Amino acid sequence: MAEALSGMGLLPESGSCHLIEEDLNSVFVWLDRVNTSGYHSMLITRLPPRRLLGIVDLNTVETLWLTERESPNAISPSLERLASKLRDRIEEKSGIVIIDGLEHLISQHGFPAVLTFLRAMIDDFSASGWRLLIPVEPKAFKGTELSRLRRESPV
Repeated sequence: MAEALSGMGLLPESGSCHLIEEDLNSVFVWLDRVNTSGYHSMLITRLPPRRLLGIVDLNTVETLWLTERESPNAISPSLERLASKLRDRIEEKSGIVIIDGLEHLISQHGFPAVLTFLRAMIDDFSASGWRLLIPVEPKAFKGTELSRLRRESPV
């Protein structure tokens, strides 16, 4: 992650969106650095809260667990619910949102629907003081999918 974000300073430019092709642990290390600098952050992840203990400071990061289970701080992997939650969040303050679980969303809704969702979120974020980071595992994508994602959100 240090390589991916080093050219952007501690925090990417407001209104930007970036695909991060590095392991999730690197993202969490970077997120810890961001939080100790006083930035607001939101993490949407497939990892349940108990797995985040000791990895992410749950007192300083707003976390949402991407799941169908009924649980505190859980959010359904519905693209409409995610979009609504993100739009509500970026109306206030500024900060950073990390969406971990893009591959899961694609398995649920298909690549075209998730790409449309991302395009809408990128447009919304571009007019805000927020930044959007999307960590992905490049090997999880088929054919031209990764190239299309890279075109929408620079690495």
